[in-house]
Amino acid sequence: MTQNSEHTPAPADVDPTVAEIAEDIVTEDAAPVAPEQTFADFGVHPKIVEALEAKGIVHPFPIQAMTLPVALGGHDIIGQAKTGTGKTLGFGIPALQRAIGPGEPGWGGLEAKGTAGAPQALIVAPTRE
Repeated sequence: MTQNSEHTPAPADVDPTVAEIAEDIVTEDAAPVAPEQTFADFGVHPKIVEALEAKGIVHPFPIQAMTLPVALGGHDIIGQAKTGTGKTLGFGIPALQRAIGPGEPGWGGLEAKGTAGAPQALIVAPTRE
């Protein structure tokens, strides 16, 4: 298969934040990336961080550390990892954080465009699990 070089980013074109995170990722197990890093360190909203902590979820797993900076920045993500490694939170946290509800900043703009109440995220999850 031939790839078009225009669509294949060169290493220098990769976002430095993503590159730094990727260098620290351990892919063989589901151990947290760096025990000192928390979801708050990735810019997750304090209420979401609090809810996660209430369930004992404090440190992101590798797939989450890779996807959170990208997805929270408003970019699409594609992730693949073994069962139980944290994929759902890797895309679920950004979807929740970026969704706008009635009375929140930005809702008026959605109403003005006639898109208030319309879907704000699309999650495609083909799986055999």
